[in-house]
Amino acid sequence: MPRKSTPLVKWVCEDCGSNDCGSDAYSVWDTLTQEEVLGGSYDDAWCTNCGGDAPIKEVPLTRAERAERRLLLEATPAARQRAALLAAAAALERAYDNVRRHPVPIGVLKAMRKARLDARRAARLNP
Repeated sequence: MPRKSTPLVKWVCEDCGSNDCGSDAYSVWDTLTQEEVLGGSYDDAWCTNCGGDAPIKEVPLTRAERAERRLLLEATPAARQRAALLAAAAALERAYDNVRRHPVPIGVLKAMRKARLDARRAARLNP
């Protein structure tokens, strides 16, 4: 059975229709990637075009916007590869932390540590 894909959307202001809007959020420091990452978001939303608080809604991307998005994503294969490597490193980090809390054979622990370090190294070499 084919999997139904999630529709691609953009945020627009309900008052003026501008997509120059967003929501308030906070960030946290990710020790693994050494970057600031999204920690969470709040309910407050704003529109730069209207100049203040405004309700926002999600609307589907048009065919032209989807095509432009596809072209931009294909133009940066190195960025996609780096993101995949960082995601793999983060997954290995979580698995390694979980395994350290439970008794496992030392060989398994060493193999997981090596895989984690290799993923980190590969991510650094492919900026």
